[in-house]
Amino acid sequence: LGAEAVDEYTLKLTFDNPMNHSMNANNNIKCSVSSCTHHNSAKSVCSLSSIQVGCCGPATKECACTECASYEMSKQKSGL
Repeated sequence: LGAEAVDEYTLKLTFDNPMNHSMNANNNIKCSVSSCTHHNSAKSVCSLSSIQVGCCGPATKECACTECASYEMSKQKSGL
C-alpha cells in the first residue's frame, strides 16, 4: 500500500495490486456506499483502482470531516 500527498487537504491512495478486472472489484477499497457508480455491491468494495480522500475543510481534525472525493452518484441507482 502506497500513499502520496496530492495537496495539503487531499490524499490519493494507490495500490500495488489493483482491482481484479474480471470481477470489476478492488478488494483493497472496502465500501458500503451503494449510491456510488463505482460501488461493487456484490463484494461491498470499490471498482476503482485508486480513490481520492478529501477533507471537508482546511482545519479538519476528525475522521467525520473526511469524504471520498471519487464519489459519483449513480444515475442508474438513483433512478434518474
